[in-house]
Amino acid sequence: VMTTDTVTRFLDAISTGTGIPTDLFTPDCLLDAVVPMWRLEQHGPQHIAGQLSAWFADPATFSELRRQPVEGGEVVQFTLAWTEQGTPMAARQVHVVDLSEDGQIARLQVWCGGRWQAGLQAEIEQGLQHARRAS
Repeated sequence: VMTTDTVTRFLDAISTGTGIPTDLFTPDCLLDAVVPMWRLEQHGPQHIAGQLSAWFADPATFSELRRQPVEGGEVVQFTLAWTEQGTPMAARQVHVVDLSEDGQIARLQVWCGGRWQAGLQAEIEQGLQHARRAS
C-alpha cells in the first residue's frame, strides 16, 4: 500500500537524522505546524523538507509510535528521543498526513509539545507517576 510506504519512509527519515527527502511531498504541499508559542507554514517540497530536516537533524529513536490510518492518509503520534550536542533530548508530536492519489504527502499538519532536555524529562516523568498514583 502506497500510504504505508510514504509514511514509513517519512518516519525512517525522521529517525535517521539524515534529512527528509523532497520526493515525499507533492509540488503544492503545505506544512502547517504548531510549536510551543508559535505557528508556522511552509509551502513546497524544498521548504518543507528543509524545515523538517532542521527539526530532525540527529539520529533518534521512537520511544512511542502510534500510526492510525484515516481516510486519505494517516495520523501519527510519537515520542522521539535523541542526543543533541551530548544532551539527551525528547519531543512528543502528532502529525496528520494527507496523501495525494499517487501517495505523496499533500498536506502535513504537526503539533509539537516542545523539545525537552533530560532535567525536564525527569520532571515530566515524576508528574506522570504522581498522577498515576492519584488516580
